[in-house]
Amino acid sequence: MQPPARPKRSWLVTGSSGFIGSHLCRELGRLGRARPELYGLDRQAGRAPVGYREILADIRDRAALKSKLSALALDVVIHLAAVAEAIIPFARMGELFDTNLNGTVNVLDVVHAERALFMSSSSVYGNTARRGDAEHWKNINPLGGYAGTKAIGELLLAAWARASGASAITLRLGNVIGPGCQGLIGYMVNHALTYPDGTVSAKLRGEGRVTRDYVPVDYVVAAIRAACDAPATGGETVACNVSSGVRLANGLVASIVIATLARKGYTLKADFDTPLFAEEPRVTALDIRRSAAWLGLEPPGRDEVVASIEAAVLHGLQQRSEQS
Repeated sequence: MQPPARPKRSWLVTGSSGFIGSHLCRELGRLGRARPELYGLDRQAGRAPVGYREILADIRDRAALKSKLSALALDVVIHLAAVAEAIIPFARMGELFDTNLNGTVNVLDVVHAERALFMSSSSVYGNTARRGDAEHWKNINPLGGYAGTKAIGELLLAAWARASGASAITLRLGNVIGPGCQGLIGYMVNHALTYPDGTVSAKLRGEGRVTRDYVPVDYVVAAIRAACDAPATGGETVACNVSSGVRLANGLVASIVIATLARKGYTLKADFDTPLFAEEPRVTALDIRRSAAWLGLEPPGRDEVVASIEAAVLHGLQQRSEQS
């Protein structure tokens, strides 16, 4: 006798047009008949929304979310939509809080889901030991507004799980890299395109010693997929560190970017005399052992991280070429 067919699953991805969201939706779209019924929510249309139904709405607009989402019965909501800049000027704090906090409340309150995944950040730990911080709440020490909204977002998720009885998973992501990423790599590529002969040096911070965990976006996508099906108790929240465990200083990352650019004929020079911002940790590293085992994943190694940095540089150059 054939076992009964598994019911079709229904997933919602907020921020579906963003860096991680677009990679996730594209990967899920390749699953063919095994893919869930997939909805992507964003305030702007994606470049190629294939394999999912696109819903255009701003998570800050509760009325719009209610009209477009309240009728959906979802297995999982994957909440990626956010202002994702780690260093935010004070003039933009209102936008940051409205999007990352009120927007999160709106999404959780409007959707009806059996599980919610919230994309947090390694920045919630502030400065860490080089061996990496584990997921204990006692380690949480955000230094700035962005990191603070991610820490409070985790508390909002836990409150939602207790109130709804649904399961909730927080993924604290390392520095996510790969084709389409911004941050340090995107800044350096854009600088090289603006000054291709290297006449103006790129301004980088912290004497080249600012250290982060780096993680390829493909691994983050795999972690999200695994977290959607991982065992979790209703009414409770599980926190996971999602990264490679590969810690690189920004000086080393810059050297990889510079070498990759040089192979394409660009000269990039960098100086590291700019001091750190007050809200910027010098070292943020993650202990990934428990989470990798719980998700059943093998973290990427150093070679994979370097290859992802190189791929991000080449993608940035290709994008500019296509726009020219």
